[in-house]
Amino acid sequence: MATVTIYLDSRFSGEKESPFKAVIVQGRKSAMISLGLKAYPHQWDPDTCKVKEEHPNHRLLNSILAGKKYTIEAEILRLEMSGKLDSMSIMEIRDAADLALHPGKEISRGKEKTFLFRYERFMSLKTRKNTINGYKWALNRLKEFDPQLSKRSFEDIGVDYINDFRAFLGKTVCANTCNVSMRYIRAVFRDAIKAGITTAYPFSDVKMKRQQTRKKALMPEQMRMLASCECRGNQEEYRDMFLLMFYLRGVNIGDLLQAEKSSIVNGRFEYRRSKVGTLFSIKLEPEALALIEKYRGDKYLLSPLDHYKDYTDYLHHLNYGLKTIGAPRGKRDKIAGEGLFPGLSTNWARHTWASCGLNIDIPVEVISRGLGHSGALSVTQIYMDFDMKKVDEANRQIIDFVLYGKDYRKK
Repeated sequence: MATVTIYLDSRFSGEKESPFKAVIVQGRKSAMISLGLKAYPHQWDPDTCKVKEEHPNHRLLNSILAGKKYTIEAEILRLEMSGKLDSMSIMEIRDAADLALHPGKEISRGKEKTFLFRYERFMSLKTRKNTINGYKWALNRLKEFDPQLSKRSFEDIGVDYINDFRAFLGKTVCANTCNVSMRYIRAVFRDAIKAGITTAYPFSDVKMKRQQTRKKALMPEQMRMLASCECRGNQEEYRDMFLLMFYLRGVNIGDLLQAEKSSIVNGRFEYRRSKVGTLFSIKLEPEALALIEKYRGDKYLLSPLDHYKDYTDYLHHLNYGLKTIGAPRGKRDKIAGEGLFPGLSTNWARHTWASCGLNIDIPVEVISRGLGHSGALSVTQIYMDFDMKKVDEANRQIIDFVLYGKDYRKK
């Protein structure tokens, strides 16, 4: 017979107020029902399964929880006496018990509880284009791996399934790309658990090892070569965009191209990074100002989006152009070999700024602040102006070192 236990589900809420759930266990499978009540973890005794006396309404809460548990157990007993229990899945038992707790409630059935339905629903709530594309890519790989995906419940996707899928991905992509897809799937599981759809969570036993990637940074002498090399056609614009990103401490290309004209305030470039929402304020050095003036746009601060439908469209041409700078030319001026930096892309600007800073002994903390790492920003406002001045000085020193060979280090 199935058993029932009252549980405070604080897995994803930490020390915050957490929901009470009833856990139904049958054999080796379990399911949860949300009970519509909450308490803080320190107010709950998991050994006695009761609310502690420190809760102001502990008696009332314990009485309500006991009543809900009794209702669920009574429904399970009714199913057993009718001979239906043995042929029911754990999710069907959960639905019957949920209906007993909430008479007249519409119980979600069929495809609405499948993994695919919840994945597509979760994906539809995302707003950033790159994130949506990432979820779509992972979903397409899942469909290639499992043609029966539309029929899978969360309980069907266990540890072996996840590991087999990762092995499938590993045939064509690197370990870090696999990990990104795993995180997407994990997020869908967590969302379904919070919604009371499932209790399954295979990721407790899934290890995601990060693969060391090749350093994506140009050395100072390579940056000098890039800044002074001969460019053809649009290559000059692509090179300048990369340099501008570097002068602006490795600013994200999407944030840069979508910046409004009003983002320049008192000689500083101010914007909010779309990925994390962090507010940045970067002093505009003469080199950066010259490029902004050179490529000043009509609609935005810069001109590329005057001619391209969105920044991702431009980014495709930009990254290709960076890779072909300095490449030998053949007949009809066609590219006939690799460029000076065949792996170069906009992602390198951020890494290059940090790497060049370390080369001239800029403190790691200052570089972290310049990059906007969240840990580096958790300081009181009274220190922010002081830290900003140090970052501004570091950026000037990095630019001087890279472009002009000036080294401010004490000999």
